[in-house]
Order: sequence, then C-alpha cells, then structure tokens
Amino acid sequence: MGKSQAKYRTLIRVTLAQAFGDVICEQRLRVNLSQEDLAFAANMHPATISLYERGLRAPTLYTVFLLAKVLKTTPQELIAQVAAKNPEEDQNGELLKK
Repeated sequence: MGKSQAKYRTLIRVTLAQAFGDVICEQRLRVNLSQEDLAFAANMHPATISLYERGLRAPTLYTVFLLAKVLKTTPQELIAQVAAKNPEEDQNGELLKK
C-alpha cells in the first residue's frame, strides 16, 4: 500500500477484517511471498488469501495460527499489529480507525 493510500485509509472506516488483511499483506511482502506462494504454503486457494487481504473474509483462529507460521511470525505478533492499527468500534458495531 502506497503512502497516499495509507493516508486515505486512516480517514475511512476500517473493520477488524480489513486491519487483519493489511497486516497479512504487509507480512507477506516482508517475507517476499506472492499471494499464490502464501496460499500454496498454507494449503489454501489464492482467492482466499485475496479475500483476507481485502478484508472481505475474516480468518478463523486456526487460520491465524497457520498464516503466522507460514509468514515466519507468531499469532501474537499478528494480533499486536492489528491492535496497533487502533481500530475502535462505533455505535453501529463497525470499527473506526483514529
């Protein structure tokens, strides 16, 4: 995600799934994997990885652990990075980013 996209993203609503998707994408790029490579290593379909990264699907707890292993990190670190994006719920149950 470019700087202008990241700046714009802070001004709009972000769901927990979107925050997790951003973290997965960042970590995937950190270890130089394509979506296809990550999907293959995690025994998933590439479209599933795409859905996660776009925040259109939320992963199960099992999937968080699996992706963390493939991405050479820990589930705790993934969750900490999501929390660092500071999503907060509004009255509609959506998460807002400060």
